[in-house]
Amino acid sequence: MKLSFLVAPLGIKVSEDKEIEYITDDSRKVKPNTLFFAINGVSVNGHRFIKDAKDKGAVAFIVEEEGYEGAIRVEDGRKALSLVAQRFFGEPQAGMKIIGITGTDGKTTTAFLIENIFERAGVPIARLSTIGHKIGKDEIPATHTTPSSIELQSLLKASSDEGCKACVMEVSSHSLDQDRVYGMKFWGGIFTNLSSDHLDYHKTKEAYLEAKRKLFLSLDSVSYAFVNADDPASDRIIEGTRAKVVRFGIEAGELKPEAVEETETGIAFLIYGERIKSRLFGRYNLSNMLGAIAASHYYEIPIKVIKEAIEDFSPPDGRFEIVSLSPKVIIDYAHTANALSKVLEACWQIKPKRAILLFGCGGDRDREKRPQMGRIAERLASLIILTSDNPRNEDPEQILCEIEKGMKKEHLKIPDRREAIEKAISLAGPDDLVLIAGKGHERYQVIGDKKIEFSDKEEAKRAIGLKGVNFVTIYPSEGIHCKKGVKGG
Repeated sequence: MKLSFLVAPLGIKVSEDKEIEYITDDSRKVKPNTLFFAINGVSVNGHRFIKDAKDKGAVAFIVEEEGYEGAIRVEDGRKALSLVAQRFFGEPQAGMKIIGITGTDGKTTTAFLIENIFERAGVPIARLSTIGHKIGKDEIPATHTTPSSIELQSLLKASSDEGCKACVMEVSSHSLDQDRVYGMKFWGGIFTNLSSDHLDYHKTKEAYLEAKRKLFLSLDSVSYAFVNADDPASDRIIEGTRAKVVRFGIEAGELKPEAVEETETGIAFLIYGERIKSRLFGRYNLSNMLGAIAASHYYEIPIKVIKEAIEDFSPPDGRFEIVSLSPKVIIDYAHTANALSKVLEACWQIKPKRAILLFGCGGDRDREKRPQMGRIAERLASLIILTSDNPRNEDPEQILCEIEKGMKKEHLKIPDRREAIEKAISLAGPDDLVLIAGKGHERYQVIGDKKIEFSDKEEAKRAIGLKGVNFVTIYPSEGIHCKKGVKGG
């Protein structure tokens, strides 16, 4: 593939038209005849690796800084990388309708719902999500919610080759801020909700909102913007969009459910003349369903097919996933204050005698949400066990102390997550519910710079096995607690 062809979308003419076989922004992946992108990133300046890339066989360079003779200089290397990657992989999205989902919470469940609906309708669809990517019958592990520009276009090329007519993908605020999807044409964008998250990266909630808004600013006049009208940020999110706006919501918007009924078996509601009985719990999941219904309806999938797909739908791994019935043990990815609140409310929908909550907060991440999550836990849980999440390079004890700043009541504090899960389940009676929150589908813990194999689901199953049928049946009037700040065991 000629260099001139690849850089044509950048409006650049080359003096020497070289043959390019690979593109990358990672010097470790350079092969002979590579076009190397030197990008000044968040933590690493790619210009440091130009010599290394050249030694390994790179024959052309796109740079952001001056002083590199023979290189192609651009103002924004990330945007250039996205455009060139699309060109390199043959504009794979051209034959597909891409649905991008952004928001703080609900992206994964909404993506899986859409996948289920489209498949039921006979529409070949790819799914790119936090949990993993699905192309045809293949499940591919995911390292990021939204892949890098090159990996993304490679996945879309594989989807196109597989005959997919649509692709539903989660679009994170990081990927939008870093222009990983720059220049892509989306058939539709879905906004789920906005709460405080990732402020370690974005610094302010305003910057976080503006990052998500970029998806809707990229939509053209034949695209659709499906937005959760119940969320106060919805008007700001679509400000300036050229897309056709469709508002959905439980309380607001043109697409609203009627006769909503929340029971111990799920949510039932009336929409487009059909009564849908879902096995999902919580009003937040009703919002997720409405977003999926809106996109599917405007894709012209019949409502009867949508109904069948939703009624047959089970939540993805780690999303209100029930792993035991007596006591009920639920694994959920909730790692923000908003998500924790909604999931705990959904837990009470099942009508347990007590709701035992185990959670922590990730290290090297947004610290503002830690006391907020502590306050929510106290308001909605019967018994709280604080434990490590992914402490990364922070002291786990210090993270727990910051959560405790939002707490006044007694609770257990067990930094070792394995021990904490075992304790939570040992304390549960047959009519209690244990919510293990924060990590969901993840199969690791990040401690320091290492990923250590760890699964909440597997640990919960192990603890349930240890417990057998000898359930705790003593219920002190205020629950089973230790004094605030004291380690349990």
